[in-house]
Amino acid sequence: MSAEFVIDRYGFRSAPQARPRRPSDIIRENARMEKWQEMLQRWDYNVLRRSEWVRRRIRKGIPDSFRGRVWAELANLKQLKEEHDAGYYRSLAETVIENKATRDIQLDINRTFPDNILFSNEGIGQQTLFRILKAYALHDPEIGYCQGMGFLTGLFLFYMPEEDAFWMLIAVMKKYEMREFYMPGMPGVYKAFYKVNALIKQYLPALFRHFEEIGISPSMFVPSWIMTLYINYLPTEVALRVLDVFFNEGPKILYRIYILIFKEVKDELVELAADKIFNRVKTIPDSFDPDETIKKVFKISLGRARLIDIDKEYESSRGN
Repeated sequence: MSAEFVIDRYGFRSAPQARPRRPSDIIRENARMEKWQEMLQRWDYNVLRRSEWVRRRIRKGIPDSFRGRVWAELANLKQLKEEHDAGYYRSLAETVIENKATRDIQLDINRTFPDNILFSNEGIGQQTLFRILKAYALHDPEIGYCQGMGFLTGLFLFYMPEEDAFWMLIAVMKKYEMREFYMPGMPGVYKAFYKVNALIKQYLPALFRHFEEIGISPSMFVPSWIMTLYINYLPTEVALRVLDVFFNEGPKILYRIYILIFKEVKDELVELAADKIFNRVKTIPDSFDPDETIKKVFKISLGRARLIDIDKEYESSRGN
């Protein structure tokens, strides 16, 4: 009798027919590891003097064995830690407190990667995740805890120690400007709604018109996609490649991916009713290949200036 599921390299239970790693995948990853080993030995020099080369290497994918270290370097965790007292995380993590944030965290933990063995019920992964999310809620009481943070933090725990995952969450909020997505009133979400609608109208006008005609908005997926950096939507390998680019180049990749998702099936979606669109959207990434997805993403011409212009339009529309 065949097994009902297998455990993939990331600890997720998946169907046995899921594509196994091919020998060519392993050979290619080993070659990448050798190049990255060299690059990391002179990281500061390479980032300062060979930034375009580093960017190309990151777009090709950071090897799993180096991913945590490289993310930490890109996010500048060392400097972030130095801005706080020694033992800052430990003092927060060891604080005994029960409030709305901790109750919400406890409720959501079972929903965070339920198919991953690291986060099995009441296991060490869940306990670690609880400590980090509680510590963040104490660190940033204006936000406290918001649904979606667990997926970000949980993925960091695949690649780095507990304390680094905490600092990584802070970096995402601060350096990468995701905090406004989680602030009271979620101003970042509303800005992203406007931005996504403007971009889909520009890049996929026929699909945008169809959405208007059937009374739905292409931006409706912002909370479940962008707020979690696509971690809970894209296949794991694809989401990781998106994060590699995100930590080096910033949030622009999040909007390129949004466009690509709809672009891949635009001709199909314009023929569907609203309920069928919701069902189809769930399965769009099933066929996404990590390398091909990143190649396609960077064929979408989207400059920083365009995003700035849309932000200005948004502020103007609000009378600011």
